[in-house]
Amino acid sequence: LLDDECVEINPSIVGLTNLLINYWNAAVHEEPITIVGFGPGESAVHRLDAIEDMLMRAREYVFLGLYDSACGQLRAAYLKTDGGYPFVLPPDFVAGGGVAGLNERITAVIEGLDGLMPDGCPLPDPKTKPNR
Repeated sequence: LLDDECVEINPSIVGLTNLLINYWNAAVHEEPITIVGFGPGESAVHRLDAIEDMLMRAREYVFLGLYDSACGQLRAAYLKTDGGYPFVLPPDFVAGGGVAGLNERITAVIEGLDGLMPDGCPLPDPKTKPNR
């Protein structure tokens, strides 16, 4: 709950988030499917579900004006979809021709959030190991 505080929701970040979710839905749930889970056996399905969960939570947080939480979800999704340096963890969770477009849209929302938050929402460097 927001404890009776009014939170101003920035319409441009809502628009960017909606574009991200629309892209995800088309790439994963409509033919031709351009994003699939990456990993052995059933882990591919679970990894795809995990990315979808992160994106949906980020959208919910944006709609609630909880930009710090949205930033955290999107940064985690970015690190699992960035095609970064192969020896850096975590590994990518998705594969396919649509992943580059997904990452562009995640990056756009992160950059949009960066300007709305006092401490920003810096984009993680895919060439460095993230803190766990």
